[in-house]
Amino acid sequence: MTTVGTCDLSSHGYTVQQWIGHCFDGAGDIFLGRCNDSARVAIKRIPLDALDITYDPSRAESSGDNTRTLVHAKAPDKGQLLREDIRLMRLLRHPHIVDFHACFVDGLSIYLVLGSCNYGSASDVILSSYQCGIPEKAIALILRQLLSALVYLHAQQIIHRSIRASHILLDSAGGVRLTGFRLARKLRPGETTTTDFDNHVEASLLWLAPEVLGQDLSGYSTRADIYSVGTTLCEMANGFPPFGDMNRLEMLYEKSRGTTPRLLDSTTLPPYEEPSEHSTRTFSEAFHSITGLCLKVDPANRPDANSLLSHPFLKKTKKTFSDLMPLAQTLDQIQRVSGKKDTTPEPQRVPEWVF
Repeated sequence: MTTVGTCDLSSHGYTVQQWIGHCFDGAGDIFLGRCNDSARVAIKRIPLDALDITYDPSRAESSGDNTRTLVHAKAPDKGQLLREDIRLMRLLRHPHIVDFHACFVDGLSIYLVLGSCNYGSASDVILSSYQCGIPEKAIALILRQLLSALVYLHAQQIIHRSIRASHILLDSAGGVRLTGFRLARKLRPGETTTTDFDNHVEASLLWLAPEVLGQDLSGYSTRADIYSVGTTLCEMANGFPPFGDMNRLEMLYEKSRGTTPRLLDSTTLPPYEEPSEHSTRTFSEAFHSITGLCLKVDPANRPDANSLLSHPFLKKTKKTFSDLMPLAQTLDQIQRVSGKKDTTPEPQRVPEWVF
């Protein structure tokens, strides 16, 4: 398949294989595809009206970058976020950060072409194969590479602000790529903290650190990402994010009073609960330890990403995901089992408080 909607992607050097999900808060679509050189890619299509911007081809520049012809209309913030996302991804070069291939406008949509991993995201693996949580050794392999990406980002004074399982891409060889840079914030020269908080971080509230949610004058630093790593460890181990069963006000209250998320196993669940996959397993002390360090309420007590790389939990992480997650399915396998067709769905919007 070479067309998505009215766009002939072959003219841009890509072919589309299948639709795999939504992006941009449900307004856009993600497709698996390939470049002319057969490299596998993920293609995001975002309608311009979802960005509250218009497209003026008469303003195209000689550079050929037609994303520069986007013209803000009703509310420029969404479009500006995407522009910053694209600008940042073009600058980042790291083995554990998603590769940026291209960006172009065609018709009434903007297309982003990124590197792809055959398992999809850690969230995809949970939903398709490990509803009660990904195996501990696989999480250790994921965490080591995620921390490596954060060391790189934090050295450049970039706060990701949206670490979660759906933004961690996995491939069967054991590779991990961090994505989801739409909400990233680069500190200005001389800054160590920021007080920025905007409505667009709402989709990441479950994973955000207490000091980010507090919105006080002390602000927050790169250590806020470490707290989000801790919530993501709980999400990957338990099969769902902490506080996910609460409404927004309950979640904010629990975080503000210092309630700490936890790994669910035989050491943390009450013995009177009925036996379950969660209550009959036991995670290692090292896993509990590194999760607890990431989730310290006081950011000054959280280690930085570089320090966490020397934690004992990460000592035994040399296998591949195909070894560590034998039940995991690739996106191709999920597609075949579900019987989905290679058709372009109508754009759908998800409810505000659905993650």
